[in-house]
Amino acid sequence: MNPTAEHIIKTIDTSKMDRVYGDFHDMCEGEFEIYEYLQQKEIRLTHCYYHTWMCTDTYVGIRVWYFDDVPVCISYKPYRKYDEQFYWISKELFDKVFNYAMSLKMEDTPPKFDTIENMDANILSVAEGIEYKKFESYNKK
Repeated sequence: MNPTAEHIIKTIDTSKMDRVYGDFHDMCEGEFEIYEYLQQKEIRLTHCYYHTWMCTDTYVGIRVWYFDDVPVCISYKPYRKYDEQFYWISKELFDKVFNYAMSLKMEDTPPKFDTIENMDANILSVAEGIEYKKFESYNKK
């Protein structure tokens, strides 16, 4: 059977839709180039598997994604370590989901960064994880 996008959307059982946890990190990374985990305060972007199978320890397959209960795209991930591919129903729907993701980006969280409190302090003792090893070189005047 080679189902069409229209067939998938018309025949999917949405009673099994994941409405509790709307993780769309792969979508944000792959489609929108947003590399942070976005939290939905109220779940508006959801998905429902049309066809799923277990690959090692991860469910993969074909999903229909919904924004405010309207289908917006179909995604396909055949293997656990394979990038999920997204196929959008229209540019308008892509833009709606993109704008929604952007509205969640860094909503209540300011960017995290470290500052150098004391310019005279030994940076190796201040910064975690920096250690110089034998045969490394410095680039200094």
